[in-house]
Amino acid sequence: EINFSDLVEGCIDDFITRFPKREVRELITEGLYIQGETLLLQMLVNNLLENAMKYSPKESPIQISLHAEKNELILSISDQGVGIPDEE
Repeated sequence: EINFSDLVEGCIDDFITRFPKREVRELITEGLYIQGETLLLQMLVNNLLENAMKYSPKESPIQISLHAEKNELILSISDQGVGIPDEE
């Protein structure tokens, strides 16, 4: 069992350290737990954050939210980019 809230916060902190000029808006509910592999979940969150950074305008914010809804955890990472081209 993993504190997914802490894992996501850690990924965001690493991201902000690597890209301090990028605006990041976060709304993370504390104390949300999930069953899973820590490394794989970190890779997932980092991949989504990096894609949001790569494929959106540098001056636009990246928004991250994590909350519980019924029996599910909802992780959302959004940006204002046009999306990843099909060939990518």
